Amino acid sequence: MAAAYPLLAELRRNELEPPVWAELMFLESQAIFRTMLALKERNIPSLSVHDSLIVQRPRAAEARVVLEGLYKAATGATPKIIVKPV
Repeated sequence: MAAAYPLLAELRRNELEPPVWAELMFLESQAIFRTMLALKERNIPSLSVHDSLIVQRPRAAEARVVLEGLYKAATGATPKIIVKPV
């Protein structure tokens, strides 16, 4: 990661803590994981692919609301979510 994005390597606070890029990746993974669990509770199957979720088209709007809320809860930021119907 640091080789591809040198600026991220410079964001390390100190040598004892993980680099910021690793924390960001962890927070995103937590948001996706928690979203998948919340969708499961609503009987909405989901599949994660990289930084995306695949859900049934009729449930996409509901999944979007859940993802947005849990992403914001995990990171403090509102995500930009793009829905790509297939």
